[in-house]
Amino acid sequence: MRKTASTLALACGIAAGLAAVAAHARSDNMQRMQQFKTTGTSLDIPTVAQDPAKVAQLKKNLEAVKLPPGFRIGVYAIVPDARFLVALLAALAWCGAADAADPAAGKQKARMCQVCHGLDGIARLPEAPNLAGESTLYLERQLKAFRAGERKSPQMSVVAQALSDADIANLAAWYSSIEITAKMPK
Repeated sequence: MRKTASTLALACGIAAGLAAVAAHARSDNMQRMQQFKTTGTSLDIPTVAQDPAKVAQLKKNLEAVKLPPGFRIGVYAIVPDARFLVALLAALAWCGAADAADPAAGKQKARMCQVCHGLDGIARLPEAPNLAGESTLYLERQLKAFRAGERKSPQMSVVAQALSDADIANLAAWYSSIEITAKMPK
């Protein structure tokens, strides 16, 4: 019982200390923000009534937007400036991308890549790049560029033609999920 009470007292003390630090940091941040220079543009942003009919129309319009597999967008709020809405929709779409790809399916598809790039993403040929640990964004961009003919390679231009968007996302998820380590020379 005594141990529990002292642990609780310690936890409360730590929490109080952290709250004081956070309050000071908020105060400091507010002071810094008040010193920011402005461009002269009014920061008086008008509010927009969240009319259910307008929201329904926006949702209907969003249904016409074509997105890659696994992406989704939705309406969070109607805002007065379209730039904010675009940024919000892009953020929502990006959040949906993370769960769209299937690394296990990518591993199966990567069997056709293993002669050059290795199933483990470590290149087998000197002219082939290592893919292990590369970012999904980079891998997807490169594969789509090969498929579209924007990037050229005798092997990759042919191979990429057969890849669907889902295949590309899955391959990128597989190769980016491989953890690599680097050892610096002495």
